[in-house]
Amino acid sequence: MTEEKITAADVREDFPEEKRRNDRQSHLWAHLAIRPLSFYLTPVFVNRGIGANAVTGLGLVVLLAGLGAILATPVEAGLLIVGAVLVNLWYLLDFVDGNVARYTDSDSTFGAFFDWYVGTIYHTGLPLCVAIALYLSDAFVVLPVDTVWLLVVAVAWVVVRLLRRLTAQKVSLLSEGGSEEDERPSGGGNEDSAESESSGTT
Repeated sequence: MTEEKITAADVREDFPEEKRRNDRQSHLWAHLAIRPLSFYLTPVFVNRGIGANAVTGLGLVVLLAGLGAILATPVEAGLLIVGAVLVNLWYLLDFVDGNVARYTDSDSTFGAFFDWYVGTIYHTGLPLCVAIALYLSDAFVVLPVDTVWLLVVAVAWVVVRLLRRLTAQKVSLLSEGGSEEDERPSGGGNEDSAESESSGTT
């Protein structure tokens, strides 16, 4: 007997209304583009038996490639576009892993941590890579401020984001039942690893 395949409509129907409202109110790009696309991509993984953690791992590879492309922008300017596309592809996969976990009821403590960890790489790595690329590039010598200050601002931004994320995570763990009942964060906006300050559940 052949197992019935799921469709984008099934994933969309399973998506919580609360997250839909959160997308619409807080993350317009996610609401208009990334989230709808994630509904169509999710069945590709679910119907092949690919789990949420595998999707997160794939997203990590894509994200690292995107950050590397941004870092290489001073060598080849066109890589900035490649990097931007790859980072947005990671953003999409960050939503997909949450859809997969939610639809297959496969939330796990490791999955939540892995998703949060990859999101932290995004939050800290992107501003640093952009700042380093600007610092090394001749294209921005016309700026009225020494580009070294871009690095200073980026490092400060990273420290603040890390403190906020770690604080939120600690508060969540200290909350009643938080360490055991929190959902697996699934990337993306809404409370995805790309947008939330804690674990983000996509």
